[in-house]
Amino acid sequence: MKVLIVDDETHVREAIKLLGNWEQHGVTELLEATDGQAAIELIEEANPSIVMTDMRMPRKDGTALMEWISRYSPQTKIIVISGYDDFELVRHAIRHGGIDYILKPVDPSALNDALSKAIDTINQEEMKRLLATRKNIEVNRMKPHYADKLFTDLVSGHGIQEVIVAQLQDEFGVPESINECTVAVISTAQLDMGLIHKFKLSHQLLYFTLTNICNEFLSSCNKGVAFHHLENPEEIVLLFWKEAYPIPSFLEEIRGGIDLALHRRVHFGLGSQQSSPKGIAKSYQEAHAYLWGRNLLEPSIWLHTKENATNTLHRPLRLSSIEEQLRTSALSGSLEQIGAVIQKWMNQVHELEVVTPDNLKQWNDEWDWMMKQWMATGELLKTTMIRMRCWKCRNHFL
Repeated sequence: MKVLIVDDETHVREAIKLLGNWEQHGVTELLEATDGQAAIELIEEANPSIVMTDMRMPRKDGTALMEWISRYSPQTKIIVISGYDDFELVRHAIRHGGIDYILKPVDPSALNDALSKAIDTINQEEMKRLLATRKNIEVNRMKPHYADKLFTDLVSGHGIQEVIVAQLQDEFGVPESINECTVAVISTAQLDMGLIHKFKLSHQLLYFTLTNICNEFLSSCNKGVAFHHLENPEEIVLLFWKEAYPIPSFLEEIRGGIDLALHRRVHFGLGSQQSSPKGIAKSYQEAHAYLWGRNLLEPSIWLHTKENATNTLHRPLRLSSIEEQLRTSALSGSLEQIGAVIQKWMNQVHELEVVTPDNLKQWNDEWDWMMKQWMATGELLKTTMIRMRCWKCRNHFL
């Protein structure tokens, strides 16, 4: 810690240097100036924590120095040491942040008490700054999550939409004059296992990467925002509030950016343009439905909209329809019997004209339910090999 002593009399400066318990107070360097102007130059150069100043000096006196400090270096603490017991000088010192006013000749205890008071004030302010910094760090860390929460509520139709929009405008810079919006959706659940495995230690990193890529395109022209859907955590949602040119063309640019970064060509579900904010939830529901209802047998179609939506009126194929056959073949321990049941299932799948991500999810859910039921009865605990064969077969029919 540095302390600057300002007085035009050398013997006063020397006395102050002798009377202060500097080492005890953690002062590592004492600086000296003969007047206010020289003091300002030293403050700008050395940035002392405490200034001890006389009031009557040539060139620039103590009152002018204190005014300068309060304006340009307000963190610096001031202790006045003066030979004048003048109320106006005391009031001036207090008005400009003076910690104490000591009369000459200087009393050692008064000097060190004032020094202690100044250092305590510095420490308290430093602690407040530290706590404020920590709070800001925590707020900044939570802010993206808070934004995701507000946007999730908006597209999910939770709460009062107008209130949510007002919060987003106030805290996250969402434009005020938005009359219509359109929603698009990406699902990480529909990415290939190679990419999922690459991010297996941190799915959040995958969400962060996709969201950042989308926002780089969206924020460049203030078209909208991308965010992580907290209720459907495998989804990245793109909310468009400005349409300078057709959204499909813009999504194609984003798709190219994702391909460049992750070497994957993603699929988008795109809802219809709706009034804001009341229609945003409907646009999201459409985008979600189109993406999860897309036909996996037509991989060349990457943008899924009302115009190319899959006809889902066909009777769904259920894995549970062969539950008993699967259980019996698994209990037999015969690879031939297991293979025959699986082949029968695959023949039915091959006859389908439409297979959607929703179908795959349904079959996986059915498989998990069947395994849970079988394990609960203890039937599949006969040998570990049987269970391993069942799990191996799972990848063939799912």
